[in-house]
Amino acid sequence: MSVHLGSSRPISGVWRSVKHPFAAIWSFHQICFVCITLLTTLGALSGCQNGAADRPTTVSITKNIPFPQYAPSAPLPVGQRWTALQPVVPTTGRVERTVMDGQTQDRVAAANVTVRRTNWVTQPNSGASFTSRAVPRALQISATESVVGIKTATDVAAGATTCARLLDGTVECWGSNEWGQFGNGTTTNSSVPVPVFGITTATAISIGGYHSCAHLQDNTLLCWGRNHNGELGNESTPGSALVQVRGIKGSSVAAGGHHSCAVLEDSTVRCWGYNELGQLGNGTTDNSSNPVAVTGITTATTVAAAGGHSCARLANQTVKCWGFNNEGQLGNGTTTNSSVPVPVLDITTAISVSVGERHSCARLENGTVHCWGLNTEGQLGNGKTDTSSKPVVVKGMTAATTVATGASHTCALMTDKTVQCWGRNSEGQLGDGTTTDSSVPVPVLGITTATAISTGGYNSCARLENGTIVCWGDNQSGQLGTTRDCWERPHKSSEHAGACWKRGDEIS
Repeated sequence: MSVHLGSSRPISGVWRSVKHPFAAIWSFHQICFVCITLLTTLGALSGCQNGAADRPTTVSITKNIPFPQYAPSAPLPVGQRWTALQPVVPTTGRVERTVMDGQTQDRVAAANVTVRRTNWVTQPNSGASFTSRAVPRALQISATESVVGIKTATDVAAGATTCARLLDGTVECWGSNEWGQFGNGTTTNSSVPVPVFGITTATAISIGGYHSCAHLQDNTLLCWGRNHNGELGNESTPGSALVQVRGIKGSSVAAGGHHSCAVLEDSTVRCWGYNELGQLGNGTTDNSSNPVAVTGITTATTVAAAGGHSCARLANQTVKCWGFNNEGQLGNGTTTNSSVPVPVLDITTAISVSVGERHSCARLENGTVHCWGLNTEGQLGNGKTDTSSKPVVVKGMTAATTVATGASHTCALMTDKTVQCWGRNSEGQLGDGTTTDSSVPVPVLGITTATAISTGGYNSCARLENGTIVCWGDNQSGQLGTTRDCWERPHKSSEHAGACWKRGDEIS
């Protein structure tokens, strides 16, 4: 598939440029080019409607190197590499000429895209070229780039809802908002960041299954979103505005699937919400909308929560976990659930701990990463797909500074500010330009200045040293934070910039 350069000027601008015979001849050819393109386009689309075999194809395009910070007219640099992803065989190409960023500017003349000799109008000033072996169906184009409008991020928390903490202590969120996870008084999803109401002193943020939490400078904890199981720590209604977690102050907070946990000022841990699997750690399986003390934890430095289990890193650099253990995610050599903390085997120099849906990982002080639990998609990173109830060493990793676990994948921030990921990749969450799972770490393409990372269920994000955020992977709810899903198409021969193909639209 090739993208060819079209006229970069509006038709009206072409007519205004006619001042002498040479210009008239040039303009006539330009107009003919646009008209032929549009007629070909309409013919191709008509052929699709008639069920022609030579139909547009499903092609998901993701840039390997993120866009510069969002600007409507920012060009893509010459030499920029692209990768065509599933359902095609991954192939790569590069930008041949300077390309606009996909946003319509003053209805400039559109470019011509060719797929199996089927033409239609897509975006202005295009000059990218790439090839792909595609499966007939629809055209789908997307671009992984910096999150729109985020320039001063200090941290990021990824998920179906993704949020960023900004330098001024405010928080902005994007993606899924069906239960009020944005904290802005609505339940409307957004593919661009919207501010959380009432937060101006956030020092940390955490995203759960359907709720969000923030730690403030005064050590108060706020949560918002779904509250069916008490996961907000306050007997408020689901989807309500921000509420303060009842009766505690903490040094950190972690939102899990349907529960939350916090390290308190005295280094104990309290959890609240859903508890059928013992993930609150208080020796019971009773849900609680009020924080309850985790049994036996008195020296915690950090806590992590996921779908059905929780873990804490202790001051002596050991790790304890509690809750669901069907895949060995508690790391104690068994697959028996535990409603009280149990020690993770062989971990004695942990610096941090992170928990995914059914696996867990710890970064050790020597820069290695150890993981345990479910491994069917290679999320333990040891080159195998065998599940392990004991920690295994992530292959080839010796310089990690942070580890983050998603539903079935894991990522690590390295000392050189690059990012490596491993595990499930069907949604592109490993960021390596493919959709192939990997049981060993692979580098995220184009990330060289990361200072923080976060993983959601099927997406990943990194905060760069310039304060921007880039995300990759699943974007079903807009959790990548970009609006670049709209590309020009004609619906009348005289209105070549009048409508858009959106992500997933079938051309028929």
